[in-house]
Amino acid sequence: AWIASNDMPNIDRVLALRRPADLVIGDQS
Repeated sequence: AWIASNDMPNIDRVLALRRPADLVIGDQS
């Protein structure tokens, strides 16, 4: 709920900082 709809493009950057890159790439594929 802390994420606004216009912040969605930034969520990938947040996940990239918190999660291994291979997991982030897996979620995007």
